[in-house]
This record gives sequence, structure tokens and C-alpha cells, in this order.
Amino acid sequence: METKKKKTHLGYGAYARVYVHETESTREAVKLFHSDTYVDNMMTEIEALVALRDCDNVVKLLHHDSEKSRKSNRFYMELEECNLYEYMNQTGDLIPLDTAISFIVQLFRALEYTHGKKIVHCDIKPMNLLVTGTRLRLA
Repeated sequence: METKKKKTHLGYGAYARVYVHETESTREAVKLFHSDTYVDNMMTEIEALVALRDCDNVVKLLHHDSEKSRKSNRFYMELEECNLYEYMNQTGDLIPLDTAISFIVQLFRALEYTHGKKIVHCDIKPMNLLVTGTRLRLA
């Protein structure tokens, strides 16, 4: 049986908080919804992430407990290095032009894909754009 090592807070929104979920063998992001009141929001988000799983520029859903019980209030995603806000702070707010262009192109790819699936992201902001190396993903 694996034991949880630590729980590091990554961010929060109107419906949920996001933490690092770390065990001896895994490291992933867990989105924990504030209460059972938001289960419908969570299910909508899970359905969207499943529909968008083939897009390289959308965060990847790893698993969710709602498969077992609709009373669950969490799901697990790939953990990225940082969000765009943090990235900008690390670089002193000046992102090299080629990197900025690459991020814009990747964001447009994600939006083109999501809109093609009739999904609209209603909260695009730097904290919801995740960066690992030169890859940008919409969360």
C-alpha cells in the first residue's frame, strides 16, 4: 500500500482547489472540489477532458474517482511544471519573442480543438495555461 508523501497547494478557483498528489511512485495534480454541491461542474469538466484527450495542448486527465462513486469530489491530471503567471514571474515578465509566439500558437491549437468539439473554455487566464519546458497546455 502506497502512502501519501505530501500535499502541496497549487491554486484555487470558485469551485475547487488544486494540489500536488504525491506518493512513492506517482506525482500528479488533484483537483478537489469544495463540496458535493459542485459535482455537476466536476462531471462536466471530466467529460470535457475525456473529449479533449487527443489534443497535445490540453491538460491530460489521468483518472477520477467518480467512476466508482458520483459522491467523489476529485479528479487527477498530469502535473505540469508551472502556470504561465508563474513562468512570467520567473522570467521577469519578459518572455523571449520566439517562446511567446510558440505559446500563442499552442493556445490557438488548443482553442481550435476545443471549439471543434463544441466545448467553450470560460476561464482562460495565465493561471489556467500550464507550462512544461516549451509546451503550453490549457487547463
